[in-house]
Amino acid sequence: MKNYYNLVEVTKLINENLNTINKINKEKEALIEIYNKDRTNLNTLKKIEELTEKYKLCLNEAKELNAISKKLKK
Repeated sequence: MKNYYNLVEVTKLINENLNTINKINKEKEALIEIYNKDRTNLNTLKKIEELTEKYKLCLNEAKELNAISKKLKK
């Protein structure tokens, strides 16, 4: 029963992580549109790079949570 509750918590974390990834993607797409209109705007480019780093961290976290989830399902 303990694994079930842990699995529920991990599933919640996975969903939060996916929501964060989706928000990052939407924000990044908007910034890319802005940057494409004005390629001299280096602040926008810097924000895109920062979001890309956050995105990579979220993907790594998603992989770790997925591995934990698989272990708990056994």
